[in-house]
Formats: sequence, C-alpha cells, structure tokens
Amino acid sequence: MCPDPATDRDGLAARVTHLEDVVGRLESLIEGLQDVIHSQAVRHDRDIGDLRDRTAPAQMARDLSDDARRRGL
Repeated sequence: MCPDPATDRDGLAARVTHLEDVVGRLESLIEGLQDVIHSQAVRHDRDIGDLRDRTAPAQMARDLSDDARRRGL
C-alpha cells in the first residue's frame, strides 16, 4: 500500500515548520550569548584600562605621595 501523497506533504510541511521554529529559537539564544560575551569583553577591556592607568608610574607616584601626605609621613 502506497502512502497518501497529500498526507506526506502535510507531514513534511509540519516538520519543516517545526524545524523553522527550532532554528528561530536557536538564533535567539545565540544572539543573546553574543550580547553577553560582548558586554563581558567591553567590561574586561575597561577594567584592564583602569588597572593600566592606576599602575602607570606617574599615577603611582602621585597616589603614593597623596597617601604619604594623608598619613603625615
């Protein structure tokens, strides 16, 4: 007995629709992951820049001088 072509088409269409939905959800998840990774990278770059600025020799000399003055040394 041969399968009914109309039923096969309906089943195929339903499977394609389901797969399109799955792909759409996966795309959304990937976009969210990309956003999180980008935010972390920006924050990391900012933190590294701040650390670099605070440990620059001229800045460290100013900070040590200010600290010594506050402590009365």
